[in-house]
Amino acid sequence: MNAAREGNLPIEQAVSWLFIIYTAGGMFTLIMSFRYRQPIVVAYSIPGAVLVGSALKHIPLSEAVGAFIVAGTVVTLIGLSVVTL
Repeated sequence: MNAAREGNLPIEQAVSWLFIIYTAGGMFTLIMSFRYRQPIVVAYSIPGAVLVGSALKHIPLSEAVGAFIVAGTVVTLIGLSVVTL
């Protein structure tokens, strides 16, 4: 909630943000754990929340969301690639 306050987000956006973070994290944890038959935790990190809070002081929420989507896409593509070192 501090990150949302620092970014001057309305309470509705902050609650929505927290709800989707924990709901999606829990759902993906269950899906990955059942799929691979081992515990795989998919969670939002506390250091990430701190960085988001400080970043929202300088950039609009829409740009932060766009950067998050691009970074997630890049990490997913790298993970799906068959490149080995």
